[in-house]
Amino acid sequence: MLKPSQTCCGCFSLLAGVQFICFLSIVTNVLIIALTSSTEPIQFLGLVISPFIQISAATWSFLGLPIAVAAGVGAMHRIEANVRLFMLYAACTLIPAMGVPLSLVFSGSVCNATISPELQRMGSAFVCGFTDAFVFMWTLIFTLVQSYIVYILWSASEEIRKEPYPELVRYQDALKSVKIPGAMDGGYTM
Repeated sequence: MLKPSQTCCGCFSLLAGVQFICFLSIVTNVLIIALTSSTEPIQFLGLVISPFIQISAATWSFLGLPIAVAAGVGAMHRIEANVRLFMLYAACTLIPAMGVPLSLVFSGSVCNATISPELQRMGSAFVCGFTDAFVFMWTLIFTLVQSYIVYILWSASEEIRKEPYPELVRYQDALKSVKIPGAMDGGYTM
């Protein structure tokens, strides 16, 4: 069984890591929304992104904004449901973020979309193979980073579930060590 992490990236607390992840998600979602056009296709690295795809991505990003804000507040105030909902959102984001580049690599359309025909004539097998390997490598790296983010969010929600009030545990331990006067002889007498 998978064990929850105790830290984020080996040096931050889980809850600080969740807040940083929420910040990055908010910035990314705002950028996606700001760059969206409902009428004009966008050309990105030689790929044409249709208005329908742009609107779909912007809608998903717009949905993610309040979820990320709620998760940041949830990490600060130890609210498990908010962090777990953001984890599910991040896991659902992973599927198209990984699927779209992989479908382009396996369909062979990355080379045609990103490399000019003049350069392809110089050795299309080498140029297209290198391009496909490059896109596949960065897709794999992005997938690993996104999977680690989902793992950190899951670990934080598990930590919150196990101890929702860690400051009370500290006081509980302190109270257990306190000796009550008169408790040994059967109680107080007046």
